[in-house]
Amino acid sequence: MADINNRNNNRKRRNAPYLRDVSKNTYKPVEREQQNRKRKRKNIKLQNRQGILIFIGFILIVIIALIIVFSKNAYDVTVGNQSVGIIKKTSIEADDIKNTVVAGLEKNVGSKIQLNEEISLKAIRASEKDMVTTDYVISQVKKVVTYKVEAAVITVDGTEVAIISNQTEAQKLLDEIKNEYVPEDKKDKMEVGFVEDVQIVSKYVDSKEIISADVAKEKFQQTTKVSKTYTVQSGDSISKIASTASMTLDEFYAENPQLSKVIKEGDVVNILVDKPFISVKTVETNVFTEIAKKEVKYQTNTSKPSSYQKVIQQGSDGQKEVTVQTIRINGFEEEQVVSSEKITKEPVDEIIEVGSN
Repeated sequence: MADINNRNNNRKRRNAPYLRDVSKNTYKPVEREQQNRKRKRKNIKLQNRQGILIFIGFILIVIIALIIVFSKNAYDVTVGNQSVGIIKKTSIEADDIKNTVVAGLEKNVGSKIQLNEEISLKAIRASEKDMVTTDYVISQVKKVVTYKVEAAVITVDGTEVAIISNQTEAQKLLDEIKNEYVPEDKKDKMEVGFVEDVQIVSKYVDSKEIISADVAKEKFQQTTKVSKTYTVQSGDSISKIASTASMTLDEFYAENPQLSKVIKEGDVVNILVDKPFISVKTVETNVFTEIAKKEVKYQTNTSKPSSYQKVIQQGSDGQKEVTVQTIRINGFEEEQVVSSEKITKEPVDEIIEVGSN
């Protein structure tokens, strides 16, 4: 009986939950199991956190690798559609390269230029061995690029006639053409210009279109024969007029079929003259001193017979300055115009008394 009770008690102790024995500071089996479960849960959480961190790290590595592989670290420099070199990607811009190229070419040409092609920078991915220096690219751009230069275009009545390298050369050329019709001793008395509307305008052109000043001068001085009228002066003869106009007698008569072989002062005849591409008009101004004629006035005296006449105030002539402008075209006189008259000494009227009885 006692053995049965001992076995039952042992079975109850085995089946009963373990309790902590406070006096011995030990845990019963039930509490140890609870701690194990907590430890397992904690380990699982830690493992999950580590897995997440590993995954995030992997994603970051992939992103960085993609950035390295696909990032654009260089510029492909193009002139129009032509690539001239690859340079390392920096803060440089297309305008920086353009300005450097333009400055260098203008220094060589001696004139302002205008590029025909556009310079562009295209961001790309490239290896270091494929890259060149910026200086090398600029040198290549200068070789490839085409450009127009600023030149002076001489127009006549709105039509472009000659293209000279610069404004100074063009103006010098036109002055030389005009000065051929201005005698040295009359420069201060003459105004000179062109009959046509001759202008100098700036324009960017292909350098092949520019001609020298000498060639342009020959072009402007090319002449054609044109007919103009001439008024016969005292002492003129047909042969003299023809010779002066560099005409043969046959040419003279062909221009004047209605003319007899005798001419007189005041007759108007046709002559041929050389008209250059542009005509020079000169206006020569001269001042002459002339007599300002006195006026004669009469006073009637009814007490005197009609045969009576007496000077009661002696008159005298005065003086006047007359300004005359002589207009010539290509050296040939066209007309004279009195532009002004100024009395410098007043004339004195002469008064004569006459009888009327």
